[in-house]
Amino acid sequence: MLSANRDHAYVERVSRNASTYIKLFQEAIDALMPKPSLNFRDDDLTSFDVIMDQRRYNLQLTSQIKLQQGVITRENAGTDANPVARIPAELERNYQAVLVPGDLSRKNVMQMRDVRATNIGQLVQVRGIVTRASDVKPCMQVAVYACDCCGYEVYQLINSKEFNPIVQCPSDKCKTNKVNGQLIFQVKSSRFVSYQDIKIQEPSDQVPIGHVPRMLKIIAKGEITRRCSPGDMVSITGIFMP
Repeated sequence: MLSANRDHAYVERVSRNASTYIKLFQEAIDALMPKPSLNFRDDDLTSFDVIMDQRRYNLQLTSQIKLQQGVITRENAGTDANPVARIPAELERNYQAVLVPGDLSRKNVMQMRDVRATNIGQLVQVRGIVTRASDVKPCMQVAVYACDCCGYEVYQLINSKEFNPIVQCPSDKCKTNKVNGQLIFQVKSSRFVSYQDIKIQEPSDQVPIGHVPRMLKIIAKGEITRRCSPGDMVSITGIFMP
């Protein structure tokens, strides 16, 4: 058990570097989660689950072949040296990790005009009036490609709205055969999450006389979409990013 002072210091560190800590929490959750198993009698089984089971089997089979050939050691078995060939954790996660503030009282709410560059990467809580809430659309999280020559699968993590797709196959087979295999984007095999743009405006009681109300853009993903509508007064806690 942590003492009250140490516990408070830990929470303070998490809130000041939330974007890094949430990645560490996800890695810890991944390590504690049971290994996925496929049950064909399950009514909730989807085609994506079948594809993921086949990917794990292919990765295990490839590792066994490389182990027999002496290309890799037993410590590296089950992985791939090529980063774009590894199955990313984002593709296998069936949960969403969020940071919820312990104290939701108004004393911890920051005024919108007080959120500055020094708060980048921190967990901040603001109040505002929703002026716009876009339609919920799919946002690509992991793009999956397949080579038209060797069938090699390549994974690309997407962290922004715009990205440059991978074109040329990086597999050893295509390099050995000196073939420029072209990668074809696989829509059904890729991972998408719900995405919504929200804009909030500074409440009238926080606007100094003669000033224009400030605006703040909110990006909601996954389970936290469809939580508000234009005209709602909301308190939003999130990671402030540039």
